[in-house]
Amino acid sequence: MRTWNDNPFTCQDEVKERRSVTSSRWRKIMLRLLLVSLAAWSVKDMLPRIERIDIYGEAKISEQTLLDSLQIATGDALYGFSLGEARKRVSSLPLVASAQIQRLSHGVVRLMITERIPAMIHITADGNFALLDEEGVHLQDVEDLNAYDLPIFKGNPSPQESMAVWHLTLNYPLLGHDVTLYHYVDGRWDIFVNHDTRIMLAENDVAASWRAFLRTDALERHLHKKPQIIDARQPANILFSMIVHDEEAG
Repeated sequence: MRTWNDNPFTCQDEVKERRSVTSSRWRKIMLRLLLVSLAAWSVKDMLPRIERIDIYGEAKISEQTLLDSLQIATGDALYGFSLGEARKRVSSLPLVASAQIQRLSHGVVRLMITERIPAMIHITADGNFALLDEEGVHLQDVEDLNAYDLPIFKGNPSPQESMAVWHLTLNYPLLGHDVTLYHYVDGRWDIFVNHDTRIMLAENDVAASWRAFLRTDALERHLHKKPQIIDARQPANILFSMIVHDEEAG
């Protein structure tokens, strides 16, 4: 068995040889790592990029808000994001009813949205004005009521109660689209038409009260006279309180 002291010169040569082999191996490893890094960089540089983002359907939502929710920008890798996750982020915006997103050729990303349509203004329990769509979804708070030509709901009803009576009145076109105020008071609804006529509905069965009102004989003639109050709290006995205008009195 050879030891260090048997032949010191031979042992030193072996150490030098081993060091040379080790150094050569490390150089090869570093070279391979460098080549792999260069290859990866080249492949990354060759990946298709987003050249343009087309947005369709926006009216009330700003383009920048939609871009922020997409979380992508021109120059990003075209296949470096999830279409499903991007669609979820856009769909979570209050004013968005639905969203579709596509990758197209030549680096184009297309976003198509459908916005929610404001249908009413709901006065909340704390006195704020909330803009709701036809499904009762809260879109945003409102500061200026005059900025919207929409019916107002007051009296602290729930959004579900508001939606139910709103859909009920829309079934009669002659009247439904002219309703300006829905007032929930003492557990029942008062409906105001063109700020002039007050229709008082029953507390227990709003639908039955409304249907009885619609079945009133010569209803259109009564409405044409612009009654001040229509008392439909007792569906079997609808009462009209008329306003006598000066020209009619003369």
